[in-house]
Amino acid sequence: MHFQNPSNIQTKLEQKLSQALEQKGLRVVKENADMQILLNIVDFRKLMYAQRMSNYTYTFFYGPFMRVDADVEFENYFLMQVNLQVIQGVNSQSTSLVARTSYLAGVSESKEALEDKIVTQIISFFY
Repeated sequence: MHFQNPSNIQTKLEQKLSQALEQKGLRVVKENADMQILLNIVDFRKLMYAQRMSNYTYTFFYGPFMRVDADVEFENYFLMQVNLQVIQGVNSQSTSLVARTSYLAGVSESKEALEDKIVTQIISFFY
């Protein structure tokens, strides 16, 4: 497994992926491997957008007991993008994985959750 982090994001993704691969029954070695996994963390950032909702629409989605005074709803979330390439012999496959939090938490908690989502996506390739 070869891990690149050009954006210098502090992450435990490499350790988590190594542990998950070993739990799956694969051996992680540095040299003479049958398969090579190249990871590149592209981005980790916080995003926010506002959505205009009328009071009627808000009541429809959230129930009659939640009252809203404004016609705007804000959503904050974190996003992580990782490029992945798996090479086995002369064959190679590559993809870009994106994970998004559905809640707003601290930066470290969100990063942990996103790393877990990315690892789960990568492990799903090895059945």
